[in-house]
Amino acid sequence: MSGAAAYSINTRNNATDYQSGDDFDLDWAVGKQFTRAWNVGLVGYEMQQVTGDSGSGAVLGANEASVWALGPAVSYGTLVGHTPVSFLAKWTHEMQATRTFKGDTVTVGTDSKD
Repeated sequence: MSGAAAYSINTRNNATDYQSGDDFDLDWAVGKQFTRAWNVGLVGYEMQQVTGDSGSGAVLGANEASVWALGPAVSYGTLVGHTPVSFLAKWTHEMQATRTFKGDTVTVGTDSKD
């Protein structure tokens, strides 16, 4: 089980006179280790814009966006020589999106430790 939270403070774009509102993000993961190498689980995130967009460029108004997503994840860990290496793949489907685009995200990555 893991999680991370972040608060983003946005500044004004002087070229467009637009300032996106600040937002709070929460990412989390829950997994089950089936073997020493394989871990399968569920991942998700929530983003909530906590202040409205502003400036003369904000023609749609305050536009406080929110989105939450959920999906599967799998990781595999091994040794390459004497170096531990892990591989990760996850897919998140945005279940709900308000005042923003809705979609899916596929992420693949690798990590190694010396």
